[in-house]
Amino acid sequence: MQHPVDGRRAGLSRAAFSRRFTQFVGQPPLTYLTWWRLGTAARMLRDSDAALSEIAGAVGYGSEFAFANAFKRQYGMAPGKYRRLGCPPSGRRAAGAAPAPGARNPELSPTSQIRRARSRSSR
Repeated sequence: MQHPVDGRRAGLSRAAFSRRFTQFVGQPPLTYLTWWRLGTAARMLRDSDAALSEIAGAVGYGSEFAFANAFKRQYGMAPGKYRRLGCPPSGRRAAGAAPAPGARNPELSPTSQIRRARSRSSR
């Protein structure tokens, strides 16, 4: 199995890829991957009635237990509770509140995230 953050696909060593990725996106690749997976899972919890195990697998977690632990670390509550409460996208801000400055949108593709970061750094 290939590591999820493998620089060879980009023609770089893993360390060089990690440095470049962090420079453009603002966080290390695995941190970004976790953030993206959990943001996608939060959206799935809000918008579907899929089982937690299905959501865990769909966003790349090998077990429901690992997914639930990561989700609770990020959102401060278990995924089932998040679903029952119908939480907003971030899980931590009130409905209708503006996102925190610099907050990333998990619904944007990684390519869009990189383009946005590049345009900010060129200003």
